Amino acid sequence: VKRLKSERKFFKGFLEKLGRRR
Repeated sequence: VKRLKSERKFFKGFLEKLGRRR
């Protein structure tokens, strides 16, 4: 579903932000 893909993209961006902050 498209909603799932959007959620995955948001989750990936969130993880990347956390990793960059580390």
